Amino acid sequence: MMKISQPSVIVIVGPTASGKSEAAYVLAGKIGGEIVSADSMQVYRGMDIATAKPPAAWLQKIPHHLIDIVEPTEEYSAGRFFADARKAVDEIVARGKTPIVAGGTGLYVRVLLKGIFEGPSRDRAARAELEAELEQNGVEHLYEKLKKIDPRTASSIDPHNPRRVVRALEVMLLTKRPLAEQQSQWSGKPSGIENDCVCTVVGLQRDRNDLAARIDERVDEMFRSGLIDETRALMSRGIEKNRVAIQALGYGEVIRYLREEATLSETKKRIQIRTRQYAKRQMTWFRKERGIRWLAVGKETQAGVVVEQIEDIQAGRRQG
Repeated sequence: MMKISQPSVIVIVGPTASGKSEAAYVLAGKIGGEIVSADSMQVYRGMDIATAKPPAAWLQKIPHHLIDIVEPTEEYSAGRFFADARKAVDEIVARGKTPIVAGGTGLYVRVLLKGIFEGPSRDRAARAELEAELEQNGVEHLYEKLKKIDPRTASSIDPHNPRRVVRALEVMLLTKRPLAEQQSQWSGKPSGIENDCVCTVVGLQRDRNDLAARIDERVDEMFRSGLIDETRALMSRGIEKNRVAIQALGYGEVIRYLREEATLSETKKRIQIRTRQYAKRQMTWFRKERGIRWLAVGKETQAGVVVEQIEDIQAGRRQG
């Protein structure tokens, strides 16, 4: 039997450009909620345009948490996110508000709901060997190796994220067990917010062609909004030294353009293609997650309509 006294938390997930941020903003304004970002790149200061951070007017009107909290030279992990997000959720509840978690980083959403899986401690020798191989052969080579020995984990992570690929291989070397298999321990040892909150998890799903068109338009708008100048500024702040931050879609491609290794047209097209590929991986991840109520969002569907549907689902969840 569900405990009615438990605080409510609403979680909105889905692929990039599906409308999560707007839905969260409208919902927060309607019910007096506060938003917790579950985006692994929006944590970085100065990385605004390519990460599609909420507009300044939204940030001023509705409290947003875990946006602009670290420098682009710092690494940020799922472990840090779990601690930061859990603290934010608890503080929002203590203020009598409803936490609204919104974001497309599947791992971040999972650890907040289920708890953090620590995994084996790092092994310096194994890590050094893998990083040397990464330096010599590139992340694609390591990802192909991971696909052969741990296809399940490989299918759930970004093949262009060297930190995630190296860590998955490191776990296999140390334990001889796939990372995904060990992560299943979460289900038996819940320590996330699902353990003491009523969590309504909603996914926004759009038609593939509609989503692709929205992604292409978003990329065009990024360049109109000054993505090239923002990237120059980030280069001066050392973003290239951070293997995590540099993986944010858009910045690496623009850096290649600024080095005259690609034309502007090629750069835009590459970002659009990579973003569509990323959206597909996000959906692959979220479809494997249990407990998500999916909402079909049409091309002309307004955020207010989506919010009404979310409220209906939450009402049914609390009464269940």
